Amino acid sequence: MVLGAIGLALALSACQPVPDDATLAELAAARGRRIGTAVEPSHVANPDTAAFIADEFSIVTAENVMKFGPIHPERDRYDFAPADAIVDAAVANGQQVRGHALVWHRQNPTWLDEAWTRDEAIAVLEDHITTVVTRYRERVVQWDVVNEAIDDTGAMRDTFWLRTIGPDYVALAFEFARAADPDVALYYNDYLIERAGPKADRVAQLVDDLIAAGVPIDGVGYQMHVLVPELMPSANALRHEFERYATRGLRVAITEMDVAHILPSTPEKFAAQADAYDNAIMACLAVPACDTIVFWGWSDADSWIDAEFPGFGNALLFDRSGEPKIAYERIRGVLWWNLQPPAA
Repeated sequence: MVLGAIGLALALSACQPVPDDATLAELAAARGRRIGTAVEPSHVANPDTAAFIADEFSIVTAENVMKFGPIHPERDRYDFAPADAIVDAAVANGQQVRGHALVWHRQNPTWLDEAWTRDEAIAVLEDHITTVVTRYRERVVQWDVVNEAIDDTGAMRDTFWLRTIGPDYVALAFEFARAADPDVALYYNDYLIERAGPKADRVAQLVDDLIAAGVPIDGVGYQMHVLVPELMPSANALRHEFERYATRGLRVAITEMDVAHILPSTPEKFAAQADAYDNAIMACLAVPACDTIVFWGWSDADSWIDAEFPGFGNALLFDRSGEPKIAYERIRGVLWWNLQPPAA
């Protein structure tokens, strides 16, 4: 029989072996964490994958269909059906939903016009955020409000919104989202901020500026797209990065984690992959403000890595045949045992 969260918590204290049928969702719940995956409408439409997602994960993220272009393809038309399918399935299964992403520099519709005045661009931004957030009010628990506003050098990324509105588009986006849903948790989300450096520092400064200005930001999302072994932070290093925001009173989430390597795969590369996943989970467990862990998919057969980074791959917890990898079993073990925080 599958153990519930209370049974898992009791067994944790007894340090028994991980039950074979304990899911990630149950194990994470026993540690006070949500754990989830990115999904597409086709996943929830397929009975087999839908059942797997419902059993294994407690939170889902719409991988693409809530982004600006897909959900708002024409200025006067929204296409909610694909996102509705994901949200409706999650609600029916007792899962939570992360909304991703209201403002991003990619996957924008072609009708955005560089000739707009600042006021016109602000009006479009407000309409989009208000309409989307209001539709999913009380069903989406977290929104990635602004995604990747800082480039790899630590500068503000040159985007449509920066050019038409100016740097305060970030604050405006959060304000519009809060007005549309007073209760949803609002996140700034970015990649490569798990590693100390100019980008991580600039994102921290951006977040500090938002807090100082009274902008309604609730958390920071670490995408955690990792390449092993070159970009594999230690659990201790990750803990310190997460604490940047915990000490500011913000929540922390791992929002898009995958761990790719150069193909072909080898047992050694899969072991290093498992280490990277371990490090992230241990760091999250060591920081109470880190309450959400989302993988950017579950099966290598559906990973975005193949298309975006040729020569890299096999980044997720299950292989192309749907069999669990060592990383999956290691994560189960990390969630099960009563680990102490990594040493300072």
